[in-house]
This record gives sequence, structure tokens and C-alpha cells, in this order.
Amino acid sequence: MTLGCHSPGPYGYAVDYAPLPEEAEAASAALDFDPVMAERDPKTWSARSVSVFGVVEERIELQNGKTQLTLDLRTLSKRNLCDEEGEQTCRVTVSAKSYGELSATAKLSEADDSGRDSLKAGSLVRVVGRLVYSNQQKSAPPTLNASFYRHWPHREFVTTAARDYLMR
Repeated sequence: MTLGCHSPGPYGYAVDYAPLPEEAEAASAALDFDPVMAERDPKTWSARSVSVFGVVEERIELQNGKTQLTLDLRTLSKRNLCDEEGEQTCRVTVSAKSYGELSATAKLSEADDSGRDSLKAGSLVRVVGRLVYSNQQKSAPPTLNASFYRHWPHREFVTTAARDYLMR
């Protein structure tokens, strides 16, 4: 009997969440975004790298070649939901409920910019970067300026609502 290796691939087909090597490096010193703490202490939060997972609600092309994403923030499940035995059926899993909203700006790759699997409303992203606070409005929420992002098209991830018909 020969045992084969399985790579989780770009969409993380694995029982447990599997960051890409460049993702692990980008997120190694990042704080998980906490909207309450970021509002209370903007100086500390803007000085550190921050990581978020979010479902894209809106995508707007900016004039500087970047894209602004409005994210419905979600919590990552460390263990993914799977359709059956075998990691190929596992999908990255995030909470069904949102814990807030955040805007992020990123320079999209060509593959994510257009086409069937492009980054659009309904996609999941992980964004790592720095929070930028507006000088004009003290109460305005910050924007996350991405130094790294990872994208899952809408059919390549699930929410915890799928646990009724998928297994862990």
C-alpha cells in the first residue's frame, strides 16, 4: 500500500487551516484585528501589522491602481469543514456571523482582478497590513492597507452554517 502526500493547494483543502508559506510569513507578527481595541488605541494599532478574514461586500477600483474592498469581518475556524473523509473535500471555514466591517486597499494580482474566479462580492479574503486612520475625521474607522492578501472564490470556502451538512 502506498500512502500519497496531499498538498492543501491555493484554497487550503485540508482538515486544519493551512496558511501558504508567504501568508505565514506576512502574518507571523500580525495582531488579529479587534475593532473595539483599534478604536480605543489607534496609535498602538497603526504601528503594528494586523490580520483579518472577511467576506467581500463591495469592490471599488481606485485611481492609484489599487482596489478598495469593503469586508464583512469573520472569525477563522482553525478546523475546516469537510464533505466526507479525505482532505480534498475540506474547505476553509469562517464564522457565519460577522463581527464588524472594515475597508481594505490592495493591489490585486492579474488572476484576482478579472475572470471567473476573480475577487468580487462574495469572495473570502485574508488581508494582512497596516491600519491607516483618517486625520480629518476622528470617529472615522481605519482602512487596512494590505501588504499581503489571500483570496478564496465564493465556492472555495464555507461558513460555520454549513456544519449542519458537513463534518469536522
